[in-house]
Amino acid sequence: MPDLLTESTSVAPLPTDDVLSCVRIGKVKQLGPGSVTSAIEKSPCVGKVCVTEQGIIGDEQAYEHHGGTDKALHQYCSRHYEAWRREVPDRAHLFNIGGYGENISAHSFDETNTCIGDILEIGSEGVLVQVSEPRQPCFKLNRRFEFAQASIRTQTTRRTGWYLRVLKPGFIQAGDRIRLIHRINPEWSIGRVGGILWEDRKNIEALKVLSELPGLGKEIAQVFRKRLATREEEDMLFRLNGEASMWEEPRGFGAAETGSLVILVQVFVFVGIMFGLWIVLRRVVVQLEVKDYQGTWVDKAVEAVEVFELVAVEEWV
Repeated sequence: MPDLLTESTSVAPLPTDDVLSCVRIGKVKQLGPGSVTSAIEKSPCVGKVCVTEQGIIGDEQAYEHHGGTDKALHQYCSRHYEAWRREVPDRAHLFNIGGYGENISAHSFDETNTCIGDILEIGSEGVLVQVSEPRQPCFKLNRRFEFAQASIRTQTTRRTGWYLRVLKPGFIQAGDRIRLIHRINPEWSIGRVGGILWEDRKNIEALKVLSELPGLGKEIAQVFRKRLATREEEDMLFRLNGEASMWEEPRGFGAAETGSLVILVQVFVFVGIMFGLWIVLRRVVVQLEVKDYQGTWVDKAVEAVEVFELVAVEEWV
């Protein structure tokens, strides 16, 4: 199987027919401490569920950019969880099917053999979905897996999953067959598109192709068009780290919630120091004004330093 990070521009391999490991939906709720909300924690569905152009009925998104027709469903390769458990053993209990908030998962489909525009058929009713774009990892993965590098590691390994638009609605359930029935962009796998999106971001020739690639989601296509027009790269820091982008520790969980508090404390400390310094300098000026200097400016400077030291000791010790 091709490596996600060494994929060339050659034609992507075809995925083998498979069955859905699960079908899941979730409700928006608080994700960890603080005010961040998400529907990433999804529960498995029992029996058939109805899939519309907006997604599975009953599934929710925390805000509009997580939904829409280009992002009706999120698919993730169930095989990736084995790799995550090996790589992050202290969080292994969190890396289980459904952990990435996917609606559907299958074993044989991954980012090397799934291409933009692929049309997949699911179940006996012939529900049709089309691959639209890679999932862009965000800081909520850090909270979900209690692992501060989850979002960036997901992006760099390109084990992101992808979004699907629904071409033919219907009912699906876990155990349904999923198979590729049509491919229009054999050279543009999810992994390769992700490479241009996050790493090889100044590849002008690739940007020209991707900005007009048939089947690519509007949001990602616009990213490529803007990059091509301005020659500027978008900032990924907040998406990957959120409110902890400047303060989070390299490993662990909790700094994301304390980032804002750290800033607030630093502001208060700075203001306190400046206020104390102002009081001391004010007293220094007052005391210097009552002195009758006869010496040179050097003598005056020495006297000012001595007065400052005395006042500082009185104020702070």
